[in-house]
Amino acid sequence: MSNMFADTDSYLDHVEQMTQNGTWGTENEIIAAAHLLSCSIVCLAKYNKYHLQHFPPHFLLNSQCNSSCHHQTLYLINSTGSHYDLAIICTQ
Repeated sequence: MSNMFADTDSYLDHVEQMTQNGTWGTENEIIAAAHLLSCSIVCLAKYNKYHLQHFPPHFLLNSQCNSSCHHQTLYLINSTGSHYDLAIICTQ
């Protein structure tokens, strides 16, 4: 994780800016959250077209899952292009 945040001063500035309304986090925070929560995070965002991104908890070492991975998954959806919302997936 420390390699991801090598420039600590600029990252701390970024984190401080995120406390203000309208300031986005980045994939760095999503990768860190996946690692800390030990789950995959799947993001679906619509800008001009839909983009799907998958961040497993081992993203920093290996961005791809294999057949032995069985992570719990958190889904985030950005259908407006301006904000992520948690998607609650119901299974029966």
